[in-house]
Amino acid sequence: MSHGFGAALKVDDGKPRLPGSLHLNRRLSQWLQFRADGVVEVKPGKVELGQGILTALAQIAADELDVAPERIRVISVVTPESPDEAVTSGSLSVQDSGSAIRHASADARRIFLSVAAQRSGVAFDAITVTDGEFVGPQGKIGSYWQFAEAGLLEVEASPEARAKPIESRRLVGVSASLRGWCGMAIFWLCWPVTNGMRKPPPGALRRGRVGGKPIRYLNKRNLPLGCGTLRRVVNAR
Repeated sequence: MSHGFGAALKVDDGKPRLPGSLHLNRRLSQWLQFRADGVVEVKPGKVELGQGILTALAQIAADELDVAPERIRVISVVTPESPDEAVTSGSLSVQDSGSAIRHASADARRIFLSVAAQRSGVAFDAITVTDGEFVGPQGKIGSYWQFAEAGLLEVEASPEARAKPIESRRLVGVSASLRGWCGMAIFWLCWPVTNGMRKPPPGALRRGRVGGKPIRYLNKRNLPLGCGTLRRVVNAR
């Protein structure tokens, strides 16, 4: 069977439906790994093309796990190991990979808190997470890092896991420095039609900054006013 865009396809395989790419890549350890040194590895099957996907996915994971974004390390795609997410294409990256990582993170949080509750005797609902540390009414009772080597993610994701409600999310949609900025991307830009405005000549150079790094825009071709001009963004010299 061809998966086409993979995650987006509604496959009829008799299994409980999981969000996005998670349905076809169901094992949590394919997506996440907690390290004893306090790092969370997020392992998507999408690649950074300058569109900021790694930044968005890191924010999603950090939000659901209640850890600082600085703890998130997004692992580059490795064909034999990464989830099979077919291709990287436009907004489907966030739609399919983002929903998968959100659900996987929510399920991982549930699993780890359940273990902490069982070992400590503290009720599940009485535990909060502060930057990866599990805190009960009397203080700290564990952490993701404490249970990192327990193999808790070697299971299939549960369709019963529930992500945080929108009003509880604090990182998604907030501006952040781009991760994995490769220095080159393709953008369609639209020149506004204003009185007396001239369209830029071929090869016109304009300088700016993206993700704190200087860039220059090289016009590829001119179109009539009001239409897009395809530009290539490269590192400034």
